[in-house]
Amino acid sequence: MARGILAALAGAVLMFIWGALTWMVLHLYPHDGFKNGEVVSASLKASNAETGVYWVPTPPGTDDRESPEFKEFARKLKDGPRAMVIYNANGMDANDMTFMAKGFLALLASCFVAALMLDRAAIRNLLGRVLFCTTIGVIVALYSDGSNWAFFSFPQGWTIISMIDHVISWTLAGVAMGLIMKPRGA
Repeated sequence: MARGILAALAGAVLMFIWGALTWMVLHLYPHDGFKNGEVVSASLKASNAETGVYWVPTPPGTDDRESPEFKEFARKLKDGPRAMVIYNANGMDANDMTFMAKGFLALLASCFVAALMLDRAAIRNLLGRVLFCTTIGVIVALYSDGSNWAFFSFPQGWTIISMIDHVISWTLAGVAMGLIMKPRGA
């Protein structure tokens, strides 16, 4: 158990550092704002919406494709624009790093599960253990990023960057965890 915790910690630290590099140094993820951001922000505030996920256009409350509500939705969907808005009604202190701690805990938990899997896999060589973790990254990329691209129309460029990022992140974690999670007796 101690090896698993140590491996998870080492893997999560590398993933966290890689994430900081991709967002803050390499700027791999485009994060543009609306040209009229103040208008968009004011419109969101004026909606008095609660924190949540919102769709534009809003899907109808029916699956009956012949209903007037569905036909209106289909028209709006075709005409555009389309958006999935992850909305938080509350502000945030720019110096509050709570989100970083939450993110690290998510990385730590996922690396701990991977370390447990590595322990059970009992892969004898380091390259095999690294490739095991790389495969986790490929699965994450295909499932998470691929689903977001297919179902929610995430832009293709963003999707490709995110997929590559996940594979690299899990490969780096795999190096750290692979060095620690040697099979017992090896």
